[in-house]
Amino acid sequence: MNFRSNWSSNSIPFCLLVGALCSASLAPFMGYFIVEDQGEQPWKISVYSALVSITTMAGNRFFGERIDNGARIQRLVQMATVVRS
Repeated sequence: MNFRSNWSSNSIPFCLLVGALCSASLAPFMGYFIVEDQGEQPWKISVYSALVSITTMAGNRFFGERIDNGARIQRLVQMATVVRS
């Protein structure tokens, strides 16, 4: 096993952890941002939460299906990172 393949296999869990931590740290502040900084009505927090939940479930199903069918995980993580940026 060469260095590159070993680094790639070890970097996938790290990238997933960093992405999950970034998403989790964003959630508590979005309600404040929507109401205070954007000046929107508080009910729009519910709309935002529903849309994010639906998008997250759809993304999990999309990537989960491909992983179960034998897709290369590294490419899926790279694609998710690019789309998320």
